[in-house]
Amino acid sequence: IRNVAESKIQIKKLLDILNLDSKQNDLINEYSHGMKQKLSVAAAMIGLPQVLIFDEAFNGFDPVSLYNLKIEIDKHVQAGVTVIISSHILELIEKWCTQIVIMNEGKILGNYGKDEIEKMKNKTGRDLNTFFVELIKGNK
Repeated sequence: IRNVAESKIQIKKLLDILNLDSKQNDLINEYSHGMKQKLSVAAAMIGLPQVLIFDEAFNGFDPVSLYNLKIEIDKHVQAGVTVIISSHILELIEKWCTQIVIMNEGKILGNYGKDEIEKMKNKTGRDLNTFFVELIKGNK
């Protein structure tokens, strides 16, 4: 972001996307857990960074904000931003991510493209949750 005016525009857009615009003058300590999560995500996205890392950042998000955030993240990806999402919400990972790395206790157990996961689902009927649990159990 080149100037203060652009920053203000971006902040307003993020607050709107995450349904925080009506709360922008409230004290953060009055925010719910989900609202604090949203604010953290918005703060990470300010300034158009080249890499965004979200670690369990979407817990507590309402469906509308999550939907809006997905659209905004897709725009960032299209602009060349690398987005890394760490989450235990495997349905979100399966739908949002193009590359999925499965880890357990700091060890990489598998690295799969979205197309590989889809082929596995179609061939075996197992979703990412089932595949993940089986992979983890097999490495104990």
